[in-house]
Formats: sequence, structure tokens, C-alpha cells
Amino acid sequence: MSKLLTDNLWVCFYIDKLALLIAQQNPSLVIRENLSLCPRESKAERPQAALAIHEHGLVYQANQQALDAGVSPGLGKASALSRCPQLLWLPRDLNAETQYLQEQCWWLSRFTPNLCIEDGFLLAEVSRSLKLFGGLEALVEQMLEGFSQVQRSLKLAIAPTARAAIWLSKWQANRNSNQVKKSTVFQDITIILDSSQLRQALEGIDINCLSTHTETAQQSQQLHMMREDLGLFKLKSLWDLPRKSLRQRLGARALLAMDQALGLEADPRIWLQIPENLRLYRELSFWAEESSHLFKLGQVMIEQACAQLKARRLGLMTISFELHHRDRGPVSVIKLGTQTLCDQSKRWSGLWEEHIAKTVLRDPVVGISLCGGATQNMPLASERLFPGPNVIRQTQTALFERLQARLGRSSMFRMLTIAEHRPEMAQRLCELNCQADYNDHKLNSAKLVSVTIDQPSMGLPRPLWFFEEPIPLIERSKRPYWHGPLALVAGPERIETAWWEGQWFARDYFIASDQHHVLYWIYRNRQHDPASTSLQWFIQGCFG
Repeated sequence: MSKLLTDNLWVCFYIDKLALLIAQQNPSLVIRENLSLCPRESKAERPQAALAIHEHGLVYQANQQALDAGVSPGLGKASALSRCPQLLWLPRDLNAETQYLQEQCWWLSRFTPNLCIEDGFLLAEVSRSLKLFGGLEALVEQMLEGFSQVQRSLKLAIAPTARAAIWLSKWQANRNSNQVKKSTVFQDITIILDSSQLRQALEGIDINCLSTHTETAQQSQQLHMMREDLGLFKLKSLWDLPRKSLRQRLGARALLAMDQALGLEADPRIWLQIPENLRLYRELSFWAEESSHLFKLGQVMIEQACAQLKARRLGLMTISFELHHRDRGPVSVIKLGTQTLCDQSKRWSGLWEEHIAKTVLRDPVVGISLCGGATQNMPLASERLFPGPNVIRQTQTALFERLQARLGRSSMFRMLTIAEHRPEMAQRLCELNCQADYNDHKLNSAKLVSVTIDQPSMGLPRPLWFFEEPIPLIERSKRPYWHGPLALVAGPERIETAWWEGQWFARDYFIASDQHHVLYWIYRNRQHDPASTSLQWFIQGCFG
């Protein structure tokens, strides 16, 4: 055995009844079950419907309700429906299974770049990742976090060769207690770390594991005959036979697979290449006539997309959903946007919920695509014992984003301060987007300033509520009058500027209070009007 093979360590993930799990996540099945509910029957009281997945007209997988009714793998449609008339008969979707496994590989790429898929098995070579993630036990525990939705159907095996890991994960045989570790959440995990124990661990595997390694129908028939007629059920019984006669019966490919499992032959693999552009597509098996039917599927796609982003430590600021309609006309686009880089599925799902709730479909939808914008590296966040300003700011930003999605982008603004002494020109309203720069060609870029809490105030405090145009006030008993007499409580603050622009700006600002103690921001224009006998008063704002 070469040293290269003994240094490798393979982790194999096998999801039992994957086709059944994917079918149960199909929104059409959920809608069909909801429509079949009686008016007085709640969803919790009704048992789950019997479901069978068929391939080539025969039952491939069935749930427990169908199995209890007598529907077993290998039955035809007529036999299955005769035993269970209420059976849901759905075809197997190989493309959906492959896509699901690829998306799970995006999660596993956080731990190792050496990933591959073979016949529904996920393989990860982790020998060079053990030290980085704190050992085998800690690494496997972190890898299993991405399989929380299929934890009851997940089977796991760890072995020095890829073929041994595949066979140990699927073909559950009687193994020694020291080779199996119990998990409180997942199924039993088979761990073989020493290559010298491979033969002992594999000798109890059923010879049906070689069914995918036969080259002709005659060899498949020979394998079936050896098991059923000759009683050769385990691999150990095949290893006791002469290799020459075994090669004549099963072919060279079956012998090569057994040698690869034992590490006697090389087993080269092609690593999975994770696509650069984030794009997911799901085809519906029904016509979605209401936008609410698309929410659950879109939420699942967002979770899968965020798993890919986290695996590569990337973030997005824009995600677009393309709705493909039945009439094959122009697709409907729903754009989601955040103010900062985000890889959190909960945050994106909240925006998706707000947008899809107010979307009216022009035609039934038969497919949905998720397209990500430009990706950027997520900044590393330092861990804190107590929530700091960044956590509070992220919560506020998420709230603003959801309000924008519900009310519209034109309904929320932020105030931009400008280095200008004239109050009506010292602030502007712009779109609520902290990443967008305010560009105004009429103003010098040096005038744009940022206001902080610790910035010292110059002169009197200014209100946030400004009137569109200053309102002239009348004067009674030498006091400004606005729905009653106003009393000056602070001021004056004199502002003189803009003489170099040919427009002399000269005002004395005061804070005034009325009879109800409401504070106003008023000023007296120091530019004397020849037609007036006194200086004119104006009110420009109100304090909250």
C-alpha cells in the first residue's frame, strides 16, 4: 500500500431516501395536501399523505405511510395504486438531487477544497484540515451543522479510502462496537482510521455494493445469482474465491473497486469546481397563480445561497429573483437590496417576504431563478462578550431595509449635512443608502461633511423641522407675533455670508417660545427694506 493513500482521510455523506426528501420539499405537494384538508380538519390532526417516487414506471422510494399500506420499491403504478388509492405518484428528479448535493458541497467547501460527488454520495478529503479545525471530532461536528434539515436520514462514514467510506456509509452491516460512535443528533458514524483495519471493516458489507461496478447485463446477472443462488452475501465470501474466476464472472471493474476500497489500487478523483456566479434555478411542478405560493421556495433558495456565501466568506448587497411565466414571455424581476454586505439568510428572507407580499403575478409562474449581484469579501467581525455599537447598527440597518421594502425606497430618506452657513442650504435629503455617495455638481465636494455626536455645536441649536420657505411674521408691541406673542428665550446668533457671490446674507437668529411653550426658530433680516419702517421678522423652523 502506498504512503499517499494511507495519509488520506475521507468523510462520506450519504442521505438516505434523498429523492423522497426533495419531493416532500416541493411546494406543489404542500399545496396539494392543504387543498385536501377537510374544513373541520386541522393540518396537525391529518396524517401525512402516502407518497411514492417512481423511476421507469416502478416505485423507487416511498414514505412510511406508503410502506404501511403495502407499497414497496419495485412495484408498478397499477399495483401500487391498487394497494393505496390515495397514493401520491411523483417522478424522480435527478437534476434536483444533483443540484442539492452540489449546494451541500458549497457548505463543505468551508472545511476543505477537495470535494467530489459520486452516485449520490458526498466525499470530502479532510486529512489536511484536521489541525486547522481542532481535530477530527470537532471538524465533523462543524460539518454536520450544514445537514440539520436531513439529520434523520444522514449516514456518515470515515475511512482512509474513498471507496471504503462510500460502502460503509450506505451498506449498514454488523460492525464492531469500537468502530461505531453514537451521536445524540445523527445516525451512527462509522470511523476507520487505520488502513490495516479496512479488510475487517468491509468483510461484512453486502455484495450488492458491486452492482454499480458491473459493465454488462450478464455480469449483473452473475452477481445476483452468486448472492441468491450460491449464498455469497458478504464481500468476505468473494475474497475467498480465486481472482481469475471472479474476474470472469464480474469483470475487471468490480475487482478494481474492491482493490480501491482496500487501498491496493489508486482511486483518482476529480474535485468539484464551485461556480463563481451565484445563480440557482428551481422548476415548479405546478403553476403558481398566487405570489404567496412562491415564498417558501424562495426562502429555501435564499438559505442555500447564503450557505454558499458563508462557505466562501463572501457577501452580497443585491439579490434578484426572476419569475419565469407559463406564457414564456418576459420574466418578472424582484430585486432585493441591503445597505451593507450581508450573508444572513434571515435578513434576506425578511426582505423577500415584504416584496413577494405586494407582488401581483401577471401570469402563472412555472420556474424561479435566484441571481446574486457582485460578491465581496465579508469583513471579519471581532467577537464581543456584550453587544457593541456594530451590533446595534446592524439591527437598525436591517429595520430600515425592511421598512424600505414595505413602504418603497422613495418613502425613506437620510439627511446629508453640507458645510454651509446658510441654514436652508446646510442640509439635503437623499436616498436612505449608507453606501451611496451624494453627488451634486453644483456644490464643491469639500463641502460635504459628516456629523458625529461628539462634534461641538456652533452657535444656537437648530431644529430638524424646517419650513419649505421662511414665513414672514407681524410685529405687535415690538414683539414678533405667531398665533400669539413670541418671547425670545435665546440668541441672537448673527450669520453674515455669501457676499463674495453677490448675494449678501445677513440675519440674526433667535429661539422663541409661544404661550404653550412651543419653541420656534426665528430670525430678523438685517437687510433693511426702504419701504418698511423696521426690520422684518421670519419664522424658519420648529423644535420637536
